[in-house]
Amino acid sequence: MRADARVNREKLLHAASEHFASDGPDASLEAIARGAGVGIGTLYRHFPTREALIEAVYRNEVDQLCAAAGELLAAGIAAKTIRPDVTAEDVLTSMNAVWTIAAEGERWAAQARRVLRLLMDGLRFGAAP
Repeated sequence: MRADARVNREKLLHAASEHFASDGPDASLEAIARGAGVGIGTLYRHFPTREALIEAVYRNEVDQLCAAAGELLAAGIAAKTIRPDVTAEDVLTSMNAVWTIAAEGERWAAQARRVLRLLMDGLRFGAAP
């Protein structure tokens, strides 16, 4: 991708993220293009459908979160709030236990909080490896 096209794509993703956050998934595509400082044709060249734009915004935010995970984890280890042998993969794998708790009945929320507390206790600095 040409440098100018890459810059326009990034501007569109940023503007779309802001508009979707404030206006929801039905945000005006014209407003998103204006917010990015490009024409509607440029938006459609990069993202032929609203769904393609929504998916790209989501993927971009997940990519940013994944990139920051290592930094956030390293900061916690340096601050001695997270044990030094924990990896980002460990955290994500452990969080799967919380995500897989079925959201049914009255006990699921309490169970999810309990499992999350146990997980966080195990990640804290000073916990046995």
